[in-house]
Order: sequence, then C-alpha cells, then structure tokens
Amino acid sequence: MLPIDNHYLHWEDTRNWPNPWDLLADGIFCGLAKSLGIVYTLQLINRADINDITLVQTAEGDNLVLVNQGLYILNWSPTEILNNDTLQIEITKTMDPSVVTNALT
Repeated sequence: MLPIDNHYLHWEDTRNWPNPWDLLADGIFCGLAKSLGIVYTLQLINRADINDITLVQTAEGDNLVLVNQGLYILNWSPTEILNNDTLQIEITKTMDPSVVTNALT
C-alpha cells in the first residue's frame, strides 16, 4: 500500500539509484522503486534459501523481481504466487547486480 508515483527511478540512471535507507526516507515509489525495495529487502535478510535475485523489466513495462532463477516472481500480483511455470514473461531489461551490492556497502 505504497504511494505510487509515475516516474521516480529510471532504468537508464542506475548509478544514481538511492540506497535502501534513502529510498525509504524519500517516500516516493514508482513501480521500479517498489521492485528495488523488494530486492534490497531480500538481500538484507540474507537467507540461504533465497538466491539469484534479479530485477527485470518486461516487454509490457512491468518491473518484477525474479528469485531463484525465476522460481518465484515478485511484484506482479499481490494475491497470487507466480513462477516460470505459471507465467511466461519477455524480459527487456535486467539490473546489473552491482547496483544492489554497492548500495548495501
């Protein structure tokens, strides 16, 4: 239930994306910022069973988080558990993993 803004973060500007604490402090969330927050949260909880976290954008413009090679797809539908078996997506953009690693250090 975040206040959603149309354009807060942009894929072309990953070098200037906020770290997790600034993202929360800013309080402005677009679809990309919401997905980035999910990625930060999963990285910070550091669970052994959660790996290969990838932020992607689909051909339809949706920003999703793929977990464990797409076994789970987050930020698509809040009432459903989705994975590669239940949803076929065409990925157009993928986040460089160093964006999250650098923001957390």
